[in-house]
Amino acid sequence: MTCYYCHKQGMKISDQGNCAQCKLAVCTDPPSRHDGIFHGSRCMCGNCGQLICKYDALHHATSQGGTVADCFGALAIGAGSTVLVQTADALNEGRTASRLPSETSDNFSEFLSFVTPGEGNLRQAIERSPDPALQDLTEDRVADNGQKWVWFDPEFFTEGALERIAALAAGTMRRAWHKGSRSSMRAVREWMDPQLAMALGKMGAAPTPSIPVAEELLRGVVQTGSKLPPSLIRALAYTAVPEGAEAVADWVIGATAGSTFVTMETSG
Repeated sequence: MTCYYCHKQGMKISDQGNCAQCKLAVCTDPPSRHDGIFHGSRCMCGNCGQLICKYDALHHATSQGGTVADCFGALAIGAGSTVLVQTADALNEGRTASRLPSETSDNFSEFLSFVTPGEGNLRQAIERSPDPALQDLTEDRVADNGQKWVWFDPEFFTEGALERIAALAAGTMRRAWHKGSRSSMRAVREWMDPQLAMALGKMGAAPTPSIPVAEELLRGVVQTGSKLPPSLIRALAYTAVPEGAEAVADWVIGATAGSTFVTMETSG
């Protein structure tokens, strides 16, 4: 059969089975598409091994006592890479907030809703926020498989918000790389850029990479010859992502009202 999600995008990509949650046909890693996108992966938590689509991954991982980065390393790294590429492009072109393309802001919203911190945590953080403008910048939408997600208007994604999301994406990739089993990461290494794999390995247990490693991480995902925005390099190296999904949600939601950076010295 053809992957349900690829088919909706006008592509005929063979699936590798049906998602155990929504029962829709999905393609998996290693990517069969030229753009490296795939829509599902096997759960690596415990002895599960079920094929789950990207929209059901967070719910399934939570039921296993983990996160998407813990249980679906390939999905976490793939989604994180997309975020880093698109934040770099947006910052290079000066396309933030109202100038950000809706397709890009949709990808950021999907990452926040279905990878980390999750749509439920985002919705609660919006309710806790004293900023009334958030109600005009967010709304509930329904994904292709029927799952709800929090959609953010492009206006939400200021430069400071993009830097926080990029730092969250990098941290998610690091966690996936170091939490994943050897066999699962060996499979991921076969299709990912060697420079990216090397950078993730160098990050180790550190919550933030050094500036040279941050540069190496970005070089592993952006196009050869593309400029690396200095603000994004600094964001990856100096932004401390909070622990816990609820704290992450409050931190992301507060990005447009807060300062650009939350440093290691002031985050605790």
